[in-house]
Amino acid sequence: MKTILDRLIDGLRTSASTNANDRVAPVAILWPDPTRSFEAIIPLLRARNVPLCELGDYAPAYRRGSAYYVRCLLAGDLDYSLIDALSDTELTCPIVYLPGFGRNDLRAVEDCPLELRPLAELQYSGALFVQSNGSDWNVGSWLRSPAGANLDLASDQATQQALGRTGSVLFQLEINQLRALGRLRAGDLDELITPDPARSLLLWISEPASIVSGHIHDSFAATCLAKYGFDIREGNLAAAERLGRRNGPWSEVWDRFVDAPQRYAGIPALLGRVNGIDSHFPDSWPQHNDELESELRAQLAELDGALPGEASSAIARFETRHGARRGWVWAQLGQAPLAIAVGHLHTLATLSVSAVFVGTPVEMATAYETHGWMVDAAALAASAAVSSPADVAAVRKALRAIYKPWLERSAEVFQNALSLALESGSFPECGKPLPEVSDGECVMFIDALRLDLAHRLSHLLQQAGAQVAIETSLASLPTITKTSKYAVSPVPAAFGPGDQLGAAQVGSSVAATADHLRKALGDAGIQVLRDGETGDPTGRGWTEAGDIDGKGHNQSASFPRALDAELQLVAERISDLLEAGWRSVRVITDHGFLLLPGGLPKAHLDLAWTVERKGRCARLKLDAPTTGPTYPWRWDPDVRVAVGPNICCFEAGKEYEHGGVSPQELITPLITVAGGGVARVGQPTLAVKWNGMRAIVSVTDGPRRAYVDIRRKAGSAATSLLQRPVKLGDEGQARILVTDPDMEGDAVFVVLLVADSLVAQQTTSVGQVG
Repeated sequence: MKTILDRLIDGLRTSASTNANDRVAPVAILWPDPTRSFEAIIPLLRARNVPLCELGDYAPAYRRGSAYYVRCLLAGDLDYSLIDALSDTELTCPIVYLPGFGRNDLRAVEDCPLELRPLAELQYSGALFVQSNGSDWNVGSWLRSPAGANLDLASDQATQQALGRTGSVLFQLEINQLRALGRLRAGDLDELITPDPARSLLLWISEPASIVSGHIHDSFAATCLAKYGFDIREGNLAAAERLGRRNGPWSEVWDRFVDAPQRYAGIPALLGRVNGIDSHFPDSWPQHNDELESELRAQLAELDGALPGEASSAIARFETRHGARRGWVWAQLGQAPLAIAVGHLHTLATLSVSAVFVGTPVEMATAYETHGWMVDAAALAASAAVSSPADVAAVRKALRAIYKPWLERSAEVFQNALSLALESGSFPECGKPLPEVSDGECVMFIDALRLDLAHRLSHLLQQAGAQVAIETSLASLPTITKTSKYAVSPVPAAFGPGDQLGAAQVGSSVAATADHLRKALGDAGIQVLRDGETGDPTGRGWTEAGDIDGKGHNQSASFPRALDAELQLVAERISDLLEAGWRSVRVITDHGFLLLPGGLPKAHLDLAWTVERKGRCARLKLDAPTTGPTYPWRWDPDVRVAVGPNICCFEAGKEYEHGGVSPQELITPLITVAGGGVARVGQPTLAVKWNGMRAIVSVTDGPRRAYVDIRRKAGSAATSLLQRPVKLGDEGQARILVTDPDMEGDAVFVVLLVADSLVAQQTTSVGQVG
């Protein structure tokens, strides 16, 4: 389709047309422009290699100079010849642009201005680019004229001024596109330079220097005045106040800010400087949100030592007052962590009432598997929501008030049920052997993968397209790694009782090590895969991942905030194994854990009675008296193991610990992960190139019937930028247009999909050059 510039070039060519029987061809086209109306268009013509020279100050790079210089160009007497340049265009003669001079200046040679006089003769040997009535063109008259662009263009002064600002943009648009808009007025023209006025206004408020001076600045200013009734000379603080008050069209601008507040980093501080904030939109003002955060911080801290019922009622009130703030823009910007935390605390308080454990150990395990783990998940989420020392301290006090009683109650009834089952001879099977590992299956061991974390890991894997199933079983007693890891491994028969609390190699009393386990696995024909290795997916495999237990012991205060990143690494490792061709990955663990901010209570156990003592358990000597719950050891049922009553530890100062008997420590997950039967051809690789907002994705070693998507988060189809994934062509390429201009420069993932399963991904930035 033709642009306005194409039509202008056609008009110039038409002006040189002659009847060969009537007169000789013109030597040049004279283009008078007394008002310099077309001056901004000349660079566009130069860029199109139009053979054009210009009268004016000497600038040979632009073929601009005095009348004598122009005559030399026309005569071909200089290194650059306009005549030679004609071969690159459809024009039959060169163009001489005369800014500041009209046709009347040429008519009488003797009265012609001196600087123009050497060119006056060209009005006879050349042709003139003027209207049919002999009047000079200006941009407005040419755009309206049927001999020009034939647009329905208003003729008022504001529109004429807008043409001066927007001409260089207007001339690059398609004629039919502009004609379809109907009558064009000043506001319509300014929006050609500011096509997204709300975004431009937000950028300017955030950083005024983002709108540079010149025509763009002028058009932006005119658009702000016309559309939002705002004169940018008032400054960006005044604009921020209007943004926060959200009157009339400013409501739309606020909505755009809320959609992506991270783009406009300077706006929150400006809103915080506004005085006399109104109550119509309390969520507009960060200072109001800060006041509410301070209020909530103090209220949570006051729950220190409160009874569980009182604390739960208070948190319900806090949720009513502060819950809506999770939908405010300040929550998106990380400025409402306590409002987020109180939502998790409210969930915890609500669930802890219904998550009551009664019945046999198996019935209690079923209840914990069904909904009890959600209480622990809410407690971790509340802790993870905050990071500043003051916020952390407040949330920890609230957690102790409502979470500690539930932990104590659930652990106590679970221990009592196990003790009764032991006395009655109905003690449940603990440390159930792992089902036999089959070909194509890789076992992944993760230390201390508690059931709530298993559900979080499952969610990450399902987002990536994997098929996930979770079962539960009871861990070995005591719930420590050196007992339970060897029991849950594929080769428990290679180990037996040691002389303390750890398993030992069969025939030895020396505690088993990781090297002993790796050797036993190798002897059984199971590949041991180190970090990053994928092995032979047609065989059987064992690998270890994650550092949950290490971080729990060493970083108990910041541990909840570290879990998301830790689980993401585990999910990526599982995806790597599935993409390498393993049919399934079976995730196992040795035990869970207890985590209580402020520390678990301490119980006394005389060291003289123990063979070995850990934080929550101890191996008792044969003649030791019994003063608390004891259970048989996994590796030798005749050995008694003492555990801390309810959630008590035998060592003081422990926030994170395991080894005892509680639903959190003993009820462990078994996760089976499959890739959905995805057929893979080699290891696909993606290469992404951008042409403007269009991505050209090339896939090497790609599977058949694959699709390509662009997402903000690789594993989440809900974050796609597209209406639907694009099918990969037979040549291994997909061309994808990102239609949202706001996404330009944003980091995204290009992902390759087969049957909705993610098989490869590549990071890129929208519109990235190079």
